[in-house]
Amino acid sequence: LTGAMPTARLAVRSSSPYEDRGDASAAGQFESVLGVAAEPAAVLSAVRRVWASAFSAHCVRYRAARRLPLLVRVAVVVMDLVPQVEAAGVAFSREPDAGVWRAAGPRLVITANYGLGESVVSGQVTPDSFFLSRPPVAAPAAALVSDGM
Repeated sequence: LTGAMPTARLAVRSSSPYEDRGDASAAGQFESVLGVAAEPAAVLSAVRRVWASAFSAHCVRYRAARRLPLLVRVAVVVMDLVPQVEAAGVAFSREPDAGVWRAAGPRLVITANYGLGESVVSGQVTPDSFFLSRPPVAAPAAALVSDGM
């Protein structure tokens, strides 16, 4: 926060090891706090809200229903909030299909809506979806690290 502009606004979001799993997705499970002032007390308060959201009733029910650990590690990411955005969304490396997550394979799925994207992540809207082809990743022909390391 050192050197941040006094009018800067931040997004405080979660990242979880349970995102993009074959049997579950944490997208939208944890709270995001948008428009946070770039001041230490405001950022700390937002970080606490994101961490605490891992223990909300709907998050605990979600994990219990999928037999996932009830205590999970949640990273919190603090980033600049892009000002005056017209649309935003989420890119998925796994594809939602009728409520079941399946590997997207050669496709990347992007869901987007007007605004900051929170309505997409929280499930408040049915977003526009874009399916992008991506080339397959070939395995390297030789090891990048020798056994001598």
